[in-house]
Amino acid sequence: PELKKIKFITVHLQANYNSLISNDKKSILFIKKLIKFSNDLKNIVGYCVHPDNVNKYDTLKKLKNKKNYLAIEVTDLKSRSGNNFKQIQKLLNSYQYLDLVLDTSHINDIKQKFTDEPSFNDYCNYFGKRIVEIQISSNENN
Repeated sequence: PELKKIKFITVHLQANYNSLISNDKKSILFIKKLIKFSNDLKNIVGYCVHPDNVNKYDTLKKLKNKKNYLAIEVTDLKSRSGNNFKQIQKLLNSYQYLDLVLDTSHINDIKQKFTDEPSFNDYCNYFGKRIVEIQISSNENN
């Protein structure tokens, strides 16, 4: 289907550990092209990124505007960062322009391995208005 016919699109950014999103020329060029693509398409509502794919958030900040959110996602246990409550809390406190995407499967896996970690409901209650998207990705989430 034509992308312009889709009502809402969220772009999930990815990087590999050898080339994290940063303030380098490659990242800056990528963000510029993504902004142009978004302006042409007009139905992108937000951008989501795993914290372990980002070295510096300054360049990413340019993606956020009145019609687009910029959010980090709670990641799984394989990720290098973003996979516990305190890390997410620290990032959101440090970068007020970031919002949050909750992934029910990731939070469930973290909670099963580390029982002292907050539950999905705890994330919802604590982060409230900063949550812009919820990915329901497991049938074991109650």
